[in-house]
Amino acid sequence: MKYVKKFEKFISEATITASPAPATKPTTNPPTTEPKKPVEPGKEKIKRPIKDPEPKALQPRLAKKVTEMDVAKRFIDEVNAKGESVKKYLNK
Repeated sequence: MKYVKKFEKFISEATITASPAPATKPTTNPPTTEPKKPVEPGKEKIKRPIKDPEPKALQPRLAKKVTEMDVAKRFIDEVNAKGESVKKYLNK
């Protein structure tokens, strides 16, 4: 008998919970704008320049002509800075 009572109680509770709840309107208004994703530091969008820069070889400050004497003078300065003799690099 006690099983029958438990079964009847179970059935009555199931019918009460199965009935739909009364529909109510939401009390808050939905947001009108979409939330933006947070941007991680260091991952901002890369902006492209409006105008492509010239190659470095064509830039005026680097377009200076280098002569053989400039190269020789630089070589002698570098060897002297190391404390070596220039004579060991000369062909005899």
